Amino acid sequence: MQRVSSSMSEENQHRKQCLNCGAVLDGPYCSQCGQKDRDPDLTVREMLGEVGANVFQFDSRLFRTLKALLTRPGLLTERYNAGQRLLYVPPLRLYLVISVIFFFVLSFGEKSYFRVGGVDDDDSGSVEVVALSDSLETAADSLTADTLSADSLTSSQNDDTTAADQSFLEGVAERFWQGMQNASENPQMVNDILLRRFPQMMFVLLPIFALLLMLIYWRRDHLYLHHLIFSLHYHCIAYILLSFASLINTIFDAEWGVVIPLTLPIFLFLSMRRVYGQGLFKTTIKIILLSFSYIFILTCAIIVVALVTILLIQ
Repeated sequence: MQRVSSSMSEENQHRKQCLNCGAVLDGPYCSQCGQKDRDPDLTVREMLGEVGANVFQFDSRLFRTLKALLTRPGLLTERYNAGQRLLYVPPLRLYLVISVIFFFVLSFGEKSYFRVGGVDDDDSGSVEVVALSDSLETAADSLTADTLSADSLTSSQNDDTTAADQSFLEGVAERFWQGMQNASENPQMVNDILLRRFPQMMFVLLPIFALLLMLIYWRRDHLYLHHLIFSLHYHCIAYILLSFASLINTIFDAEWGVVIPLTLPIFLFLSMRRVYGQGLFKTTIKIILLSFSYIFILTCAIIVVALVTILLIQ
């Protein structure tokens, strides 16, 4: 038995091919796939040690990545674009991990981050809905009056087209009104739907943020992918800060947690200075342009998502 085991170890010692890809070995690791040359029949101890090593390696990379992300803004983007990628978590994987934690924290909080009407006992929500209904009815009456006056001046073909348009608009208005009533009766359901759609909306806005960066730095020698990496890292910073603010507001019921997101422009300034290497004045002007443009697009996106949610709510 001892002879058999010694012959097996001798066979492993002189093995010249990688067990994973079949490439010729020239050392303890395969030069093609990176797998370590070891006996395929692992013991329980070796298997547990392999799992622990992988977990520790990921944890150390994550800790190193978060430390660089929060203490040296722009460093991760700079090193990733320069090809130094082994020591840190890849940008897209980092974004997915942090975004999952961020939106979980938002759903964990007791406060409603997206409100439709009021949730107090003073029927303020119903007052808002009634006011909206009055506005919709006034707009519908005005639309009907304008349509009737236009009908008297158009041909029969245009009459059919106008009637179809009027019917479509009235159907949309009716559905919107019904959605507002349902939202006022069950605002928590609307809040849950919006929270589920918010991650998708933010993921779509990532390349738009990168496009804005490319427009304001169009004279710089940067690929669009470089701007997209910057966008991923900056949104990771934003999610981390907003998560801390949400936890503080929820656990300690302290409104001063809103101060934390106010540091976002500082992180953006430091990141842009490091990655794009421009001076104080130019960076400040471009931060203002970028911030106003992105806030406008973000606001429009939130409004569109809210309106679509209200239209589709049952």
